[in-house]
Amino acid sequence: MSLKVELTVEKTDLAFDENTRFEVTITNVGRESVMTMNPADCWTLPALRVVSIEQGLDRIYRRDPNLFIEEVPSPLLPGQSLSGTHRLLTFVKFQEPGEYEISALWEWNGKVGRAFSEPVHVTIRAMRPRHPHTVSMSGGPAAIFNSVWVNVATPPGSLTRSRYDLINKPKTVHLQSLGQIGPSAEPVLSVPINGGASDRQWIAWFEGDELRFGRVDDLTEQLDIKTLPLSPVPKQIVPPLNHQPGVAGLEGRFFLWQGNVEGDISRFQAVHLTTRGDAEPGANVMLGRLRPRWMEAAFPSNGSAQIYFVLPTQGENFLLQAVDWSADGEPSEVKKLAQFDGEFHGGATALAADDTLHGTLLVLEPGPEAARELGLYCWKRSAAGQFEASDILLVPREPMQKVDRAVVGVSSKGDPALLIRFQGSDWQFYDEQHGLVPLPAEIAQNDLPLELLFLISGTPVIKYAVENKGFYYLSAAGIPVETPAHG
Repeated sequence: MSLKVELTVEKTDLAFDENTRFEVTITNVGRESVMTMNPADCWTLPALRVVSIEQGLDRIYRRDPNLFIEEVPSPLLPGQSLSGTHRLLTFVKFQEPGEYEISALWEWNGKVGRAFSEPVHVTIRAMRPRHPHTVSMSGGPAAIFNSVWVNVATPPGSLTRSRYDLINKPKTVHLQSLGQIGPSAEPVLSVPINGGASDRQWIAWFEGDELRFGRVDDLTEQLDIKTLPLSPVPKQIVPPLNHQPGVAGLEGRFFLWQGNVEGDISRFQAVHLTTRGDAEPGANVMLGRLRPRWMEAAFPSNGSAQIYFVLPTQGENFLLQAVDWSADGEPSEVKKLAQFDGEFHGGATALAADDTLHGTLLVLEPGPEAARELGLYCWKRSAAGQFEASDILLVPREPMQKVDRAVVGVSSKGDPALLIRFQGSDWQFYDEQHGLVPLPAEIAQNDLPLELLFLISGTPVIKYAVENKGFYYLSAAGIPVETPAHG
């Protein structure tokens, strides 16, 4: 053997969707020079041999030649070494969680010479996602998304943050475990003001009556969790949180909805997150007595904030309302935007680059049960605060069908989309272009998380969870997109 091949893997205990770096080093241990590529810039090498210990499967993964990359070998003298670092999931697609042995294969002298490294043991752990909260990295139109969710494959649960790249084919480009969390917790992630970007984010959730929150300062740090005991009253975090760079570091803010045990108080409470990691109460706005059916926050580029929410009224009517918060935290009065007749079944908002807020609400109109129509009511609100109702898209529905579950989405261009399951039926996708499209059989009856993401173009992408394997993607037409979703 003329070349000695060595493999080191940065992290050997990984979640199913988690990437890591590996390094390949080749050393000429012979007495003559050899012609070889450099591991630092070679495309077709190294190849990786992956052996599944449980299943006994043995496979070699190698990247196909790239017509735009010319590979020209050069001499490696006796005693000399060359090294290169790569990311594991650009080479390997693990089919199942489990225990694996990975070896690096290197070739030289026109493939006459060939050698493997010693194997490295790697554990790929299952991912069972629950309660994902996914947000645009920019706070507005974006092709990169961040998500926080609970991995219940590691009891009681592991708080996990992911980053997804939707520029070409959707893929996970980063995943990190941030610490223990209860399996029923619903973590909420922060966004910057519209047009911003940061690897640093705030995360908050409830464990019982304790508010837990913390700041992740980059893509490798663990979460420093703070706790704040609160009164045992009804409460909910308004998604998303907001992060802003301050003089002394990353500050944050978010809004809580709070009620009381008697059910005669309903209010929004502003919370400021300091650079020290403390939570300080700000102003509050009273809403009357009723709890919102749906609520979302938005953070325009001028540093202000907005809360949009739906309040039920008498019968099957409801109000779409808003509260505006100035950049220094002063709230407006509650603003009535529109009144709707019918059953409310979900809503969504998205900021455009010019701070126009696009929204859509899913409403089952009133009337005789067999004749009721289901519609996506589209609306927008300008940066100056002018509200405008626009289209109503009627969703095809058999008479008497009742909505079991619905996931409502809207793009930053105002294009609505819907994932819907009627009682006794399977999941379907709907938008204006495709109509009502059944989802593939493998997820048609899925009770795991489903989300709608949107490309900058406004094209919807369906993100869905698979037990033990994390997240996969479908196009709007129900066509699988690059699965497993590794990067």
